[in-house]
Amino acid sequence: MKAISVIDDQFGIPNHVDFISSSTLACMNKYYKYSTIEKNRSHGIYNLSCDGQTTWFDFAKYILDGVYDKFKIPCDLKAVKSNHFKSNVNRPKYSVLSNQKIIKQFDIKIPSWQYYADKYIESLDE
Repeated sequence: MKAISVIDDQFGIPNHVDFISSSTLACMNKYYKYSTIEKNRSHGIYNLSCDGQTTWFDFAKYILDGVYDKFKIPCDLKAVKSNHFKSNVNRPKYSVLSNQKIIKQFDIKIPSWQYYADKYIESLDE
């Protein structure tokens, strides 16, 4: 079995479309209930991402471990550094953003990235 090479020195947060859409809708619903003054105070730029952080390698391992548990399909992962893949694009090693502003402003709950990874794995057909 040939190993899949996955970068292990870049940190970020995987986000599921269900999380982004439901959180955006929750914020919009709260915004529309605000007074004009509250609306004006809430304008700005917000970060929105699941809670936690991981490397691409650890994310791939998490998903593949879950897939293995469900389907018994083996996969060999190999952790590699970013420079293993030749690219003209310089990606940041750490791109984890803070959710504190959006949590404080809209009082939303932020689940872990693992919660949505588990939901994805559970949704796979056998």
